[in-house]
Amino acid sequence: MKLARASIATLALLLLLPGAASADCPPPVATATGLRALDAENQVVLTGTLDVPKGYAVENAVVIDGDANVAGQVTEDLIVVNGRATISGTVDGDVVTLSDRAVLTRRGCVAGDLIYGDEKPVVPASATVEGEVRSFETSDIGDELASALIVLGILLLVGAALSTLLLGLLLLWLAPRVAEAVLEPAGSSVGPSIGWGVALALGVPILGVLLAVTVIGIPLGFILLLLLIPLYVVGYVTSQWLVGRMILGPPHRPWVSLLVGWAVLTVASLIPFIGSLTGVAAVVYGLGVLAVATWRSQRDKDATPPGATSAGPSPDSADVPVPPPPPG
Repeated sequence: MKLARASIATLALLLLLPGAASADCPPPVATATGLRALDAENQVVLTGTLDVPKGYAVENAVVIDGDANVAGQVTEDLIVVNGRATISGTVDGDVVTLSDRAVLTRRGCVAGDLIYGDEKPVVPASATVEGEVRSFETSDIGDELASALIVLGILLLVGAALSTLLLGLLLLWLAPRVAEAVLEPAGSSVGPSIGWGVALALGVPILGVLLAVTVIGIPLGFILLLLLIPLYVVGYVTSQWLVGRMILGPPHRPWVSLLVGWAVLTVASLIPFIGSLTGVAAVVYGLGVLAVATWRSQRDKDATPPGATSAGPSPDSADVPVPPPPPG
């Protein structure tokens, strides 16, 4: 959770910060174009220390959990979420530190703003900050944070849509008979399918919570709660397959029907309010159809006598001659 919050804050800050300011800082020994670039133009460090040695340059530099030591040049912005930023070189954009402080040496230079969260930066008299030295305010990133959350939501939506498609293709490959078995109850047992779907969608979490509050049932309760998301996803994917099959009909390949149903439900999920209702309905109906198909399959197995296979003479009696009928 700490890393997730830091990542969202970093994304918002990158949207907030403008492009590199016009630098009036004294240039390093080599010009920016003459500096040697590190392995990547943008350096992002999740855990650890970021070092930009003298004579090297990067564009944006972001450190989530660790320190940043800049003896060379950062041509755009430097952001340190949880750590110290030590600047003896040049940063042409803004410097942001959230939970620790920024320390400039006598030759350190920041062409943009020096923004801090918890601790005020250390800026010697001989160091240079062309912009402002100011504290970080969450109100400064209201619109930018909203934009960042929108981008994050789009990424999550795309990831979820692709995940359901891949899961559906995998299930069609592993269990093609199950895909065919759900077609019959989907058309002839709509009412029971809806009833069983509602019972499963609501009953499983309620049962999980009830078991979790008891001492003996805690393990089983947590297992049921952990299985909710996979259970709901399987129900949703089942409805995708059924929608595509309903639109295209039986002559088409199963994966084509799944792709069509996936596209229809994905587009529907983008519509406010209607998308939520469609998603809930898909989960409920998919779970109900699976439950009815499973019950019917088990019922047919129980109704089959032991040893019975199919109608017709047995192989052992095929060669036994049949005596003619007595004369009348």
